[in-house]
Amino acid sequence: MPVAIIGRGKLGRALTRALRAAGVKVSLLRGRGSPTEKRALHQASLVWIAVPDPFIREVDARIASHLTSAQTVVHASGSWGKDLLAQSAAVGAHVAVCHPLLSFGPRTSLRDATFVFDGDGFARREVKACTARLGAVLVVAPVHGPRYHAAAALLANGATALAAEAERWLVESGFPAKHAARALGSLLASVAQNISTLGPRAALTGPISRGDAQAVARHIEALTTSERVIYARVAPLILNLAREGGLAASRAEAIELALSAEPTKPPPKPSRRRPSR
Repeated sequence: MPVAIIGRGKLGRALTRALRAAGVKVSLLRGRGSPTEKRALHQASLVWIAVPDPFIREVDARIASHLTSAQTVVHASGSWGKDLLAQSAAVGAHVAVCHPLLSFGPRTSLRDATFVFDGDGFARREVKACTARLGAVLVVAPVHGPRYHAAAALLANGATALAAEAERWLVESGFPAKHAARALGSLLASVAQNISTLGPRAALTGPISRGDAQAVARHIEALTTSERVIYARVAPLILNLAREGGLAASRAEAIELALSAEPTKPPPKPSRRRPSR
């Protein structure tokens, strides 16, 4: 099942590496319409468009005339549905969207990853053959759009932003800067494993989940004014999750009081130390 992947960014390269490692014949294309690329497109049973969202329609229009009704065209955007591939659909190709719920980097593994798919049965068989070779999970659900994508972006990028803030707090507290990112990555990996296995509510740990108001109060006392703002914005989300997980009402109220109480001493002065690489 030859595959043509259009887009040489993180996603396109990761898909190409993983599929080739799984024994699939893959052509990684720029999508510029050269004779070589046209031949690769004509030979592929599955064409996977992995370019930034603003260019998907442009690529679709460029390749449509080289496609047949025996081929499947998929784009990988979580923000848009399969209707984005109107030109390919117009020539009879099977069109779909298949968005990987992953954060891509140099060593991203696609094994056990979730790909979210929407398309017809023919396209699903083509894509499922690929994801099966990757050892990935295909979830069929017509959810692609801004709300779905916002959920994915909030988790992936929100966790990254919080990790950067936590790294700064650690280093300014005296934690060795050269070990901070790895330590936090390991922590997040354990969180991810627990969420995957148990679900978010059962995976929640820490003082808020236990109703330890004294620990929360001590956290707040130890933070600078700007850090308290961040803590105060995230803590209610943790508390709501703890309530859903069965935290007693009296303990939840104690946490709320700790979060709303005025600190008993001035905030510490921010350290000038910063994370370094």
